[in-house]
Amino acid sequence: WSCGFADDFNDEFLPTSSVPPYDSKSHRGVWRTVTIRCSLRTRECMVIVLHAPAKGGAGALEDGSDAIDPEVFEGEKKRLVELLTKGVIPTPKRDDYPEDHKDEKKKGRNEEEKGEG
Repeated sequence: WSCGFADDFNDEFLPTSSVPPYDSKSHRGVWRTVTIRCSLRTRECMVIVLHAPAKGGAGALEDGSDAIDPEVFEGEKKRLVELLTKGVIPTPKRDDYPEDHKDEKKKGRNEEEKGEG
């Protein structure tokens, strides 16, 4: 249950990116974290992409052999923006709530009405 961008990012972008994902054990790679937040009320989706420096950062090899060419990195960022803006990012509908989420939401509303929350 998420907005449709997660699938696009994982299935279309990352496998074809010439910039590697970040590996926390070796401290190499660039793409670190993608946070996706969808609002059911506003039907908007917020995407935050966190990346390491293209030059290698803390785990960079001294000879710079693992640095990403700045032009390549800028090209990948541009490709990511194109993926994000190619169309409407599908967001879940209110009736798409997982059943256990619906129960929790209803429980929270009932507690607020009773003054318990």
